[in-house]
Amino acid sequence: MAITINGTGTIAGLAVGGLPDGSITSADLASGAITTGALPAGSILQVEVTEKTADQEVNSSTHIDIMSVTITPTSSSNPILLLAIGGAIVTNASSRALRTTFFRGTTNLATNSINTGAYLTEYRGLNSELIVPHCTFHYDNAHSSSSELTYTYKGLSLNGAVWANSKTADRLSAITLMAIEVAA
Repeated sequence: MAITINGTGTIAGLAVGGLPDGSITSADLASGAITTGALPAGSILQVEVTEKTADQEVNSSTHIDIMSVTITPTSSSNPILLLAIGGAIVTNASSRALRTTFFRGTTNLATNSINTGAYLTEYRGLNSELIVPHCTFHYDNAHSSSSELTYTYKGLSLNGAVWANSKTADRLSAITLMAIEVAA
């Protein structure tokens, strides 16, 4: 079939893939022309990030809030990848530890439970001060919501105070919390 340009600006007879590569750029696409439903599974749809630079003492055998992030999924079937990265300080006792986990609302997302509460990771001290880089992650594919979700990174301590962030100016660290929506 011959290619025909109609008086209305439409083109007839053009086969799929008939334009040369690179002839259409992202600037040529109308806003919203590619929807999230058209993206392949595993595509990153959105990223929400929060950072904490202030000191955070954790001296409790029950979970206390360290920081939170909110995200509104575009679909109830899209999983959320949670990632917290930072530095913990555990001092003066080999029995002290920082245990961390994520909560979605009031639901603890940890997959195991030991003694004082469920947690995803544990950072244990030595007999002197120890700065421990920490990374906690969780893949939440059980949220089933397209409404705003709040995820809170929480911690508890064993046998005394620990720090989820640096307690001295010369050891300043930051904790970064990310919620990443992935196409199902």
